[in-house]
Amino acid sequence: MHNRLWIIGLALLGIFAAPALANFQVSGTFLYEDLPIDINGFQSPHPSRPVRLVDVKVIDNTTQATLATGSTDLNGSFSFNVTDSQVRNVAILAVAQSSSIPNLDHYVTQWGSSQVHAYQGILVPSHNPSADIDMGTVTMRYRAGAEGFNLYDAALDAADFIASMEGGARPTGCRIRFTLDVSPDQAYYSGGVVYMGGNYG
Repeated sequence: MHNRLWIIGLALLGIFAAPALANFQVSGTFLYEDLPIDINGFQSPHPSRPVRLVDVKVIDNTTQATLATGSTDLNGSFSFNVTDSQVRNVAILAVAQSSSIPNLDHYVTQWGSSQVHAYQGILVPSHNPSADIDMGTVTMRYRAGAEGFNLYDAALDAADFIASMEGGARPTGCRIRFTLDVSPDQAYYSGGVVYMGGNYG
């Protein structure tokens, strides 16, 4: 009897000592500022367009560890659950790639780099893991993060157009590299990659 009580006591101690897991929901909408253009150049106003079908990452902003990954829909909105057990600084990022979206393989990187373009939508310091995060609507601005997602969105339009001509299947893979600083008026294709300078972007 004494041994049985001792075993039960150890089991209870393990239960109470273990960190409690909490599921919280993240939600919000990402938009980007678009610059319409015609033969006379860029036009105003600049409409906000949805950041469609990109990965959304929830990260520990201190360690950069990924806590969960979801994706935006065709309206730029996202909503998914995160399992966590720590109070930490939490950031939500839009990432210009589609690794979590079936049958889509697009991404945008910086010129001369393999780093995928990303944009931080919100930072929540000392987040309680039992509290949901509603980011609201975040709009990426021209020359402040929008270009990579504008290019991604244009590539998505092109892929959907090709799919409409080829029986519904999007082309496999689209790689775009861009810059705002180096040779801004360059635009060319080489080795399966589209290179876009800042003005073209």
